[in-house]
Amino acid sequence: MSQAHRSPEWLKFSKQQRKAWQVRIDAGGVPCRTCRGVIRKGTKWHLGHIVDVRRGGPLCDPANVWPEHVACNTRGGARLSHEIRYAQKRRDEREPNW
Repeated sequence: MSQAHRSPEWLKFSKQQRKAWQVRIDAGGVPCRTCRGVIRKGTKWHLGHIVDVRRGGPLCDPANVWPEHVACNTRGGARLSHEIRYAQKRRDEREPNW
């Protein structure tokens, strides 16, 4: 979890959004943003960002969040962390060591 996701602004926003999404999920389900499988009533889910905050997406914009299965959200976060670390390593390797 990033530092931004610990902010009071995000905590308030996510609580409101989860409540609104839960109504839709309880009414018949919502497709997971990542795998497109249906998130049904009783299924554990996370509120995921469409454009990740670390890639410049807005933190608290209702148009930038969508429910995801817990596994889909955590797998996506791990993949992004790996991509960021790998990109930094590649940049470091290309810089000349004078």
